[in-house]
Amino acid sequence: MVIGIRNWKKGRIPLHEINELVSAFNTMADKLKVSFDQVKSSEKKYRSLVESTEDGIYSLSPQGHFLSINRSLEKSLSTSRDELIGTDFKDLFTDERDRRLWMNRLNEVIEFGRSASFQFDYVNMHDKRVIINAKLIPILDKDGNVERILGTNSDVTQLVEAQEKIKKITNV
Repeated sequence: MVIGIRNWKKGRIPLHEINELVSAFNTMADKLKVSFDQVKSSEKKYRSLVESTEDGIYSLSPQGHFLSINRSLEKSLSTSRDELIGTDFKDLFTDERDRRLWMNRLNEVIEFGRSASFQFDYVNMHDKRVIINAKLIPILDKDGNVERILGTNSDVTQLVEAQEKIKKITNV
């Protein structure tokens, strides 16, 4: 449907053309609403998945500052999201060896744009040793530069301790 230029310039647009425009606009608005509802539903499912997992999930800036964290990480670190957002992840480590390990892995992810997995342990606030499998995944922008890093932490303490017990038993 094309509005005649002459009719438009003279200020005379036939009613049927206006009705066609209104109809086309309403159709586009309905499609946009459906698309928006689908995006909201998808976001809700994603958020539910991220928030309900036992693994810590977070995103970091390329400089190593927390951009977001899920409930599990918030709980395991015994601090609020508001306190962590913007904090440099290095500030969480008291052990220099662990801090360097993390920095090296983060630098690898940024430099090479590839994921890095590693294991580290720390002593939690209850003075218990916790063993974590960590994975850092680069999220690239359209030019291939690291925009942010998605991280996951899985507590593997019980698994590692069970493996250590088995090893002791079989070596006796």
